[in-house]
Amino acid sequence: MNGKIEDCLRTLDAAGVKYKLAEHAHADTIDDVIAMGLEGGDEIAKNLFVRDDKRLNYYVLTVRQDKHVSLREVQEKMGARKLTFASEEDLAELLGLAKGSVTPLGYMNDAAKKVKFVVDAEFRGKEIGVHPCDNTATVWLSADEMVSLIRKHGNFVYFLRF
Repeated sequence: MNGKIEDCLRTLDAAGVKYKLAEHAHADTIDDVIAMGLEGGDEIAKNLFVRDDKRLNYYVLTVRQDKHVSLREVQEKMGARKLTFASEEDLAELLGLAKGSVTPLGYMNDAAKKVKFVVDAEFRGKEIGVHPCDNTATVWLSADEMVSLIRKHGNFVYFLRF
Protein backbone atom coordinates (compact mmCIF):
# COMPACT_ATOMS: atom_id res chain seq x y z
CA MET A 1 0.00 0.00 0.00
CA ASN A 2 1.41 3.38 -0.94
CA GLY A 3 1.49 6.65 0.99
CA LYS A 4 -1.46 8.28 -0.78
CA ILE A 5 -3.73 5.38 0.14
CA GLU A 6 -2.43 5.31 3.72
CA ASP A 7 -3.00 9.07 4.12
CA CYS A 8 -6.53 8.76 2.75
CA LEU A 9 -7.38 5.86 5.07
CA ARG A 10 -5.94 7.72 8.08
CA THR A 11 -8.29 10.62 7.32
CA LEU A 12 -11.26 8.26 7.06
CA ASP A 13 -10.25 6.51 10.30
CA ALA A 14 -9.87 9.84 12.14
CA ALA A 15 -13.39 10.81 11.03
CA GLY A 16 -14.80 7.48 12.21
CA VAL A 17 -15.90 6.48 8.70
CA LYS A 18 -16.51 2.78 8.17
CA TYR A 19 -15.09 1.46 4.92
CA LYS A 20 -13.87 -1.64 3.12
CA LEU A 21 -10.65 -1.59 1.13
CA ALA A 22 -9.85 -3.70 -1.93
CA GLU A 23 -6.31 -3.44 -3.28
CA HIS A 24 -5.96 -4.36 -6.94
CA ALA A 25 -3.93 -3.89 -10.09
CA HIS A 26 -3.50 -0.45 -11.61
CA ALA A 27 -6.89 0.70 -13.02
CA ASP A 28 -6.91 3.77 -15.26
CA THR A 29 -10.57 3.63 -16.28
CA ILE A 30 -13.91 2.54 -14.92
CA ASP A 31 -13.84 -0.30 -17.46
CA ASP A 32 -10.59 -1.55 -15.87
CA VAL A 33 -12.24 -1.57 -12.44
CA ILE A 34 -15.38 -3.31 -13.70
CA ALA A 35 -13.30 -5.99 -15.42
CA MET A 36 -11.76 -6.86 -12.03
CA GLY A 37 -15.17 -7.90 -10.71
CA LEU A 38 -14.73 -6.10 -7.39
CA GLU A 39 -17.43 -6.57 -4.79
CA GLY A 40 -17.95 -4.66 -1.60
CA GLY A 41 -20.77 -2.15 -1.90
CA ASP A 42 -23.80 -1.05 -3.88
CA GLU A 43 -22.20 0.79 -6.79
CA ILE A 44 -18.82 1.54 -8.33
CA ALA A 45 -18.51 5.24 -9.12
CA LYS A 46 -17.18 6.79 -12.30
CA ASN A 47 -15.39 10.09 -11.64
CA LEU A 48 -14.71 12.89 -14.10
CA PHE A 49 -12.60 16.01 -13.52
CA VAL A 50 -13.93 18.98 -15.47
CA ARG A 51 -13.61 22.75 -15.56
CA ASP A 52 -15.44 25.70 -17.05
CA ASP A 53 -14.21 27.50 -20.15
CA LYS A 54 -12.68 30.36 -18.14
CA ARG A 55 -10.82 28.02 -15.73
CA LEU A 56 -12.65 29.65 -12.84
CA ASN A 57 -14.52 26.59 -11.59
CA TYR A 58 -13.37 22.98 -11.33
CA TYR A 59 -15.62 20.02 -10.56
CA VAL A 60 -15.35 16.34 -9.74
CA LEU A 61 -18.44 14.62 -11.13
CA THR A 62 -19.17 11.31 -9.37
CA VAL A 63 -21.74 9.20 -11.17
CA ARG A 64 -22.93 5.62 -11.49
CA GLN A 65 -20.48 3.67 -13.61
CA ASP A 66 -23.12 2.77 -16.19
CA LYS A 67 -24.24 6.33 -16.93
CA HIS A 68 -23.26 8.39 -19.95
CA VAL A 69 -22.43 11.95 -18.89
CA SER A 70 -23.27 14.83 -21.22
CA LEU A 71 -21.23 17.83 -20.10
CA ARG A 72 -23.72 20.10 -21.87
CA GLU A 73 -26.61 18.67 -19.82
CA VAL A 74 -24.58 18.91 -16.61
CA GLN A 75 -23.67 22.56 -17.22
CA GLU A 76 -27.33 23.37 -17.94
CA LYS A 77 -28.55 21.64 -14.77
CA MET A 78 -25.89 23.40 -12.68
CA GLY A 79 -26.22 26.77 -14.39
CA ALA A 80 -22.49 26.65 -15.10
CA ARG A 81 -20.42 28.05 -17.92
CA LYS A 82 -19.38 25.69 -20.74
CA LEU A 83 -17.70 22.59 -19.28
CA THR A 84 -14.74 20.69 -20.66
CA PHE A 85 -12.35 18.11 -19.27
CA ALA A 86 -9.59 19.57 -17.11
CA SER A 87 -5.94 18.79 -17.77
CA GLU A 88 -3.73 16.29 -15.99
CA GLU A 89 -1.70 19.28 -14.77
CA ASP A 90 -4.80 20.85 -13.19
CA LEU A 91 -5.67 17.51 -11.58
CA ALA A 92 -2.20 17.22 -10.05
CA GLU A 93 -2.05 20.86 -8.95
CA LEU A 94 -5.53 21.14 -7.43
CA LEU A 95 -6.15 17.64 -6.05
CA GLY A 96 -2.70 16.04 -5.95
CA LEU A 97 -3.99 13.19 -8.11
CA ALA A 98 -2.68 11.44 -11.20
CA LYS A 99 -4.65 10.61 -14.34
CA GLY A 100 -6.83 7.57 -13.69
CA SER A 101 -7.07 8.32 -9.96
CA VAL A 102 -9.85 10.93 -9.99
CA THR A 103 -11.91 10.55 -6.82
CA PRO A 104 -14.14 12.67 -4.60
CA LEU A 105 -11.73 11.75 -1.79
CA GLY A 106 -9.25 14.06 -3.53
CA TYR A 107 -10.91 16.83 -1.49
CA MET A 108 -8.36 15.92 1.19
CA ASN A 109 -5.62 17.47 -0.98
CA ASP A 110 -7.56 20.62 -1.91
CA ALA A 111 -6.17 23.07 0.64
CA ALA A 112 -7.55 26.04 -1.33
CA LYS A 113 -11.03 24.44 -1.44
CA LYS A 114 -11.26 25.40 -5.10
CA VAL A 115 -12.84 22.21 -6.46
CA LYS A 116 -16.58 21.62 -6.28
CA PHE A 117 -17.96 18.10 -5.99
CA VAL A 118 -21.12 16.94 -7.75
CA VAL A 119 -22.42 13.52 -6.71
CA ASP A 120 -25.07 11.44 -8.48
CA ALA A 121 -28.32 11.74 -6.47
CA GLU A 122 -28.84 8.00 -6.96
CA PHE A 123 -25.93 7.42 -4.55
CA ARG A 124 -27.88 8.77 -1.55
CA GLY A 125 -28.10 6.08 1.11
CA LYS A 126 -25.73 3.75 -0.75
CA GLU A 127 -22.22 2.41 -0.33
CA ILE A 128 -20.07 3.37 -3.28
CA GLY A 129 -16.63 2.35 -4.45
CA VAL A 130 -14.08 5.08 -5.23
CA HIS A 131 -10.30 5.22 -5.40
CA PRO A 132 -8.57 6.27 -2.15
CA CYS A 133 -6.46 8.88 -4.03
CA ASP A 134 -4.64 6.16 -6.00
CA ASN A 135 -5.92 3.79 -8.66
CA THR A 136 -4.39 0.63 -7.19
CA ALA A 137 -7.21 0.29 -4.67
CA THR A 138 -10.92 0.89 -4.23
CA VAL A 139 -12.52 1.93 -0.96
CA TRP A 140 -16.21 1.25 -0.29
CA LEU A 141 -17.94 3.80 1.93
CA SER A 142 -21.26 5.52 2.50
CA ALA A 143 -21.86 8.21 -0.13
CA ASP A 144 -23.66 10.28 2.52
CA GLU A 145 -20.69 10.13 4.90
CA MET A 146 -18.34 11.01 2.05
CA VAL A 147 -20.43 14.08 1.17
CA SER A 148 -20.46 15.08 4.84
CA LEU A 149 -16.64 14.87 4.99
CA ILE A 150 -16.27 17.00 1.88
CA ARG A 151 -18.62 19.64 3.33
CA LYS A 152 -16.79 19.65 6.66
CA HIS A 153 -13.56 20.26 4.78
CA GLY A 154 -15.15 23.39 3.30
CA ASN A 155 -15.62 22.38 -0.32
CA PHE A 156 -18.91 22.95 -2.11
CA VAL A 157 -20.68 19.64 -2.73
CA TYR A 158 -24.16 18.69 -3.80
CA PHE A 159 -26.23 15.89 -5.26
CA LEU A 160 -27.45 16.13 -8.86
CA ARG A 161 -29.64 13.87 -10.99
CA PHE A 162 -27.51 12.89 -13.97
